[in-house]
Amino acid sequence: MPPSWAMNKKPLAGCSYVPTAAEHVASIFTHVIMIPIAIVASVILVLKASTFVSFFVALIYGTCGISLFIVSSAFHISFYLNDNKKLTDNLRKSDRAVIYLFMAACYSPWLFLIQMPQNVLFLNLRWLIWLLAFLGVLFEMTCSRRYPALGIIFYLLYGIVPGILLDLDMQFPAISELKFSGAFYLIGVMFFRSEGIIPFAHAIWHILVIFGVSMHYLTIYKYFYAAEYNNLLILTGKI
Repeated sequence: MPPSWAMNKKPLAGCSYVPTAAEHVASIFTHVIMIPIAIVASVILVLKASTFVSFFVALIYGTCGISLFIVSSAFHISFYLNDNKKLTDNLRKSDRAVIYLFMAACYSPWLFLIQMPQNVLFLNLRWLIWLLAFLGVLFEMTCSRRYPALGIIFYLLYGIVPGILLDLDMQFPAISELKFSGAFYLIGVMFFRSEGIIPFAHAIWHILVIFGVSMHYLTIYKYFYAAEYNNLLILTGKI
């Protein structure tokens, strides 16, 4: 058994896990530290953009990434202080909701900066991905507390299915890197669902998210924004 400061008992069915003080601090630290890093990384992408479309994609991707870490940090701080339950509950919902927006932003470079195959599915995927993201936000803000398992299923489907569709067309660059970064999130979900079973499970989930975000960011930078890859935009008619 782990020491009492490292993990509390697993909650009863239908109840939320209550972290120890040490787990709270670990969850806060692992995302607060990423806020300035995400801001700097986003500014770099925006400055590297050479077209309006690439600028817009960088702005959306950066904004969603920064929001991911800010909202998560705010929720965990409020949860730790536990002095405003309504605020904490709203931040919890927002924390889960912003994940959908960030996932949509993660797919956007592939969907908006590359010439899409000329078929109905791919031509509409760039808009469908955002429609599903906003439906995910609506779900989290209205009924996720009643159906928590359904929320996890939605995350997994939303994170996997668009990647599979992109993989069907070999013209898309860096699909292997996209899948590799996604693997960090999938492994992280197991820890996300293991609070009360594995000590510091939520902080480990945060660390795996950091690995996934970092891998994904470096892939986007290399294939879509680094100077030596500007020929990709030229070939696809974006500049």
